[in-house]
Amino acid sequence: MTSNNLADIGLLLFLILLAVGLWVLTLQAWPAPVVDREAVARARALLREVLAEAEWQQLQQTGWLELESPTRPGARYRIPARPGPVELVEPTGERRLLCLVPLAPLPVPELVLLHKLWIEADEAEYLRRANRLPAPVGRDLEALGHDTWRWWWGE
Repeated sequence: MTSNNLADIGLLLFLILLAVGLWVLTLQAWPAPVVDREAVARARALLREVLAEAEWQQLQQTGWLELESPTRPGARYRIPARPGPVELVEPTGERRLLCLVPLAPLPVPELVLLHKLWIEADEAEYLRRANRLPAPVGRDLEALGHDTWRWWWGE
């Protein structure tokens, strides 16, 4: 073997070790979400108590809660029953994705309640604080795998 080949092998090994090290650091920085089943159960019970029967059934069947805008006729929100953006559907059919993330982790049923109550109480402030994300082209929440919410609810 020539010295160039050894240098190339050494560089390759260094890059592989660097990549593995960065991957391990990434895993430690962003651990997988932990579902606290007791907190989820309490949040689910609270959400069940607050929602009307039709809202609860819709959430269970579709994986989102659809909420009419309290101030903008014809506009509606789709609040997912899993972590992810809220979809705002305008009367024109235009869709916008809104992202609001609390500073502290919350059980997902509590997130659903947070979005619902905030929109109903102060829609203007909700919209002012929300980050706008590009809407998925030709897709909606139904196409984003709404059944995954059951895992976040500890089911």
